[in-house]
Amino acid sequence: PPPEVKKEMVLNLAELEPLMPAVMPVSRRPPHPLQHFEAPTKTIGASGPGHVSETSPIKSPAKTSQQEMAEVRRELDTLRAQQAEVHKTMDALQQKSKPATGPVPANLNGTLTVTVHGADNIPKMDTFGHADPYCTVQVLGQTEKTKKLKNEKNPRFEERFEFPLQQAPSGQSVLITLMEWNRLGKDKAVGTLSISLKDIAQRESIQSQSLQLQIADKAGGLTGSGNQASTLLYSMHFASSAPKPKV
Repeated sequence: PPPEVKKEMVLNLAELEPLMPAVMPVSRRPPHPLQHFEAPTKTIGASGPGHVSETSPIKSPAKTSQQEMAEVRRELDTLRAQQAEVHKTMDALQQKSKPATGPVPANLNGTLTVTVHGADNIPKMDTFGHADPYCTVQVLGQTEKTKKLKNEKNPRFEERFEFPLQQAPSGQSVLITLMEWNRLGKDKAVGTLSISLKDIAQRESIQSQSLQLQIADKAGGLTGSGNQASTLLYSMHFASSAPKPKV
């Protein structure tokens, strides 16, 4: 076409260009500028006519490592309490299904095995709230002790000790003492647990029993945080060397 016609066509096209998205087929329209717009959740800076505010999404504050550790410890404490209840129920069921043994002799001969699994909910023992526990096991003058664990309110020892018994009076007891290690002074007895040899010999085996510790040198049960019972988890087994009576 002539030059003047071309110029008129260009002008007309410029006038029609803003209207093209409205008349263009949907499949060929350019994306709307607000199509991917996300509403802001927080405005930064002042607002006013003609002012464009910067926006940023509101984020929940990140948990600190201490908060995460506290949550993990709470979950572990709950699981340990549930485990102790399961062990207690299993032990009760085993004792009910076990046939009664004959009378326990006045003196015992054989081997006593004591396993100290751990303790739960140990109370704070010093001004800094730390607990550095270990356990001692005493049987008729024989004493063994577990390793020391630093800064543990729910220690797990999992240590086993064997005590040979020769003419041991069945009226005596096994004494387990929860101790608090002290760097500067004397170690302190926190709680105790006493189990008679007669009871152990009669049952022959005690599997994962959890009992509340008694306050050392005082009457009453030992408690820790939340005034909850401080418990000791242990197992015992007596293997008699005496010949079994003939049936």
